[in-house]
Amino acid sequence: APESLDPLQRRGREVFWARCQACHGPLVPPSKPVLFNLPAMPGTVALQAKHQGAVPAELEARTDLTPDFIAYVVRHGSGHMPFFRPTELTRADLAALQAWLCRPRG
Repeated sequence: APESLDPLQRRGREVFWARCQACHGPLVPPSKPVLFNLPAMPGTVALQAKHQGAVPAELEARTDLTPDFIAYVVRHGSGHMPFFRPTELTRADLAALQAWLCRPRG
């Protein structure tokens, strides 16, 4: 639940949903009935093809990501994923994104 997150993780969740979710979101929204055909999330689909189930395709479900890896991919891009300049994703927002994607899972 968002209220149980620390403020940095909460901000990271907001950053993810504002900047990353359009490509790396779930293929089907959780807990919602499918009322229409949703477009495939290109980042999720690409990671699904790349990893063939060895790790989750959805970034928010991954537990193997490191802050350094996230920073590298965000700043340099990867494959078809563009890089984000500090003017597009601030250092503070990158730190929050790292906190969200690398949060402990219970």
